[in-house]
Amino acid sequence: INMALILLISIFLQIFISNNINSSLDAEEKDEILRKKIVPNDIGNYSQGAVSCDNGRCSAIGVEVLRNGGNAVDAAIATQFCLAVTDIQATGIGGGGKMLIFNNKKKKMYALNFRERSPINVDQIPKRANLRMGPYSIAVPGFVSGLYSAWEKFGTKTWKELIDPSVLLAYHGFPMHAHLHLCTKNVVENIPYNSFLRRILLHNGDIKTTGSLIKNIRLAKTLSDIIIDPKSFYVGHIAQKLVKDLSDEGSVLTKCPRSTHIALT
Repeated sequence: INMALILLISIFLQIFISNNINSSLDAEEKDEILRKKIVPNDIGNYSQGAVSCDNGRCSAIGVEVLRNGGNAVDAAIATQFCLAVTDIQATGIGGGGKMLIFNNKKKKMYALNFRERSPINVDQIPKRANLRMGPYSIAVPGFVSGLYSAWEKFGTKTWKELIDPSVLLAYHGFPMHAHLHLCTKNVVENIPYNSFLRRILLHNGDIKTTGSLIKNIRLAKTLSDIIIDPKSFYVGHIAQKLVKDLSDEGSVLTKCPRSTHIALT
């Protein structure tokens, strides 16, 4: 492994609608991803590489990227897209982050800053608006732009290879884990007013139990479109639908004629 990195990703909403699921994985590969048994490894020293994150299924996806010849950046991107599916209480494609990448051959450190940015119409937000929750708390996401920039500069596997496993997890579902259940419980009073969250996290008005299947087909469709054209998230049809949905909730986010969110190095 020529690259080691620390990946810090912040959070925010993940929504969004798109069109068709586009996966080239055959049936056996899909089955392996969806049914893979997660076996925690002991703490220790690893000479070839290791992947650690909040969700064992996502760590396994990152490890598989390394085993298939990808580098640490490839593994981090695949892992983070997976977390955007399984750990929506902590991260998502509507968030942002920072990435530190160390190239061992060149003995050189790189930094990418793709944190969220204030909307261009930020001055239209009321003075007493809730900036912690709700439509006025939403900034311009850097997640997709940042990870795509990292892939362009340092990735070795195809963009599609890194996101396909997450498309499958979102479409076919994953078990509700304890942390997601706890976080859902903490905000359950707000969920009935959000048709998107209600549809994926509740069953007959109650929070789905731990171990229940969570499917996010709309996110799967959006990720499929991001595979085809990442810029569509900012200037294409994804951006248009995103802005409309947020505007209906009172957000001041607008669609720009060109992509203005780039990862700063």
